[in-house]
Amino acid sequence: MSPSFRRLCLLSATIIGVAFGCGESNAPAPVVRFSPEARALVDSIYLQEFRAMERYDQVLRTFGGVAPFRDLLPHKVDRLQTLRDVYAIYPGITVPDPYAALHLQERYADIEGACRVSASFEQRIADRYERALTFNLPAPIVVRLRANHAASHAVDLPRTLACQ
Repeated sequence: MSPSFRRLCLLSATIIGVAFGCGESNAPAPVVRFSPEARALVDSIYLQEFRAMERYDQVLRTFGGVAPFRDLLPHKVDRLQTLRDVYAIYPGITVPDPYAALHLQERYADIEGACRVSASFEQRIADRYERALTFNLPAPIVVRLRANHAASHAVDLPRTLACQ
């Protein structure tokens, strides 16, 4: 490993708390202690984002490539990946299985109905991100939750509210 790459790795580890691909390390894996409430909240955010992705996919299959759903689906995939990164950083924390519980997918008679339901769920997701940011979580998790929270307020919520 070149000295400049090593410095970059050490700098990134200092800033975000994790050194990705920086070679060998004698440091133990970070131990994260989530309170049961914080863990349940992060898991519920993941599951709600997953269900929103399923909902948007179902609307697109039913009604075709309609706005805002065609534009929101890639954003949901990005947010889910960001949340999966949280779980990947901390090996003791596993991604919840979205298929573990019985879940009935809604069917919509029209786009307006899908918009109403989606706007309501997007507001709940945004509220959950806000609540999660009140917990004392490790910096790498907070960075990702803040990014998703900001994107939720900037993209998902306005677009679903506008389509009602």
